[in-house]
Amino acid sequence: MTPDASLRTAQRPMRVLLGGPIKAGFRDGTDFDARLRLYVDRLLTGLRATGMVIDSAHEAEGFSRLPEGTVHAAVVRRDHQWLTGCDAYACLLPLRDGTVYPSIGTGVELGWATARGIPVIALVEVARMAAYSPFLRGLGSMFDVTLIDIDEAVADPAGFADAIAAAVGTSVRARGAR
Repeated sequence: MTPDASLRTAQRPMRVLLGGPIKAGFRDGTDFDARLRLYVDRLLTGLRATGMVIDSAHEAEGFSRLPEGTVHAAVVRRDHQWLTGCDAYACLLPLRDGTVYPSIGTGVELGWATARGIPVIALVEVARMAAYSPFLRGLGSMFDVTLIDIDEAVADPAGFADAIAAAVGTSVRARGAR
């Protein structure tokens, strides 16, 4: 798909909050996990190339630890504002050492999104679904939650954009149909 105005309406482009583990991404205590950063970077670049507006705490915080003195309430307000203004919430839930990176923030955002009826697209390692909790695997039975393979989404961000648009109930090529 070529970047064009296909995701734009007279009102605005599609807006997505891209979430995922941050604190747990500092595996060795200093540098952000290279694989997780690659996933986020490729998704940010690829989704934006389709015309989507993407909000990301990873990017806003420079893939860095929050500096001393950060007003944590401001971070919560920022992320909540992003979530309440988005069309969809996409979250990365990769595995590390056979288990999901722990991320209370991602869990909270996922809860906010489902409670508000915002479509959730969770990026998981489909080949290793047994490593994910039955709760996560069952969310789609009650809420608008779609599980998509993380590696496929990273390899084909335009296809992932189509999946997001489908979850929102909008054609990427005809956003005005919403």
